[in-house]
Order: sequence, then structure tokens, then C-alpha cells
Amino acid sequence: MEKLIIKSEKKPWQQKKPCVGVSEDVYNRLKELSEETGKSMTVLANMIFEFGFKNICIVEE
Repeated sequence: MEKLIIKSEKKPWQQKKPCVGVSEDVYNRLKELSEETGKSMTVLANMIFEFGFKNICIVEE
């Protein structure tokens, strides 16, 4: 299985509340998946993120 590769930009980020912004396309796809599976969008998003975190490879320049 291939890993998700993200280039590190080393930018500081501060967020006070748990919040993630997604594009309208991603939101709609997540909503459709929620309707198909019966799982909440939050549960699905968490599952997707956990999968990504387990399969991520960060490349620093």
C-alpha cells in the first residue's frame, strides 16, 4: 500500500478549538459516505484522518 506523502512547511499553527476546514467537494463526499454507511460525518472524518496519520511520510527539504 502506498503512503500519503506531505512536504513539511514548518509553519506554526495555533487553534483553540478542534476545527478543520474542508472544501465543498470533500464535505459533499463525506456527507454522501455518511448517508451510505449510517456513520456520522465526524466518525468518518476521524477514521479517515487516523488512516492518514498511520500511513503518512513527511519529507523535509
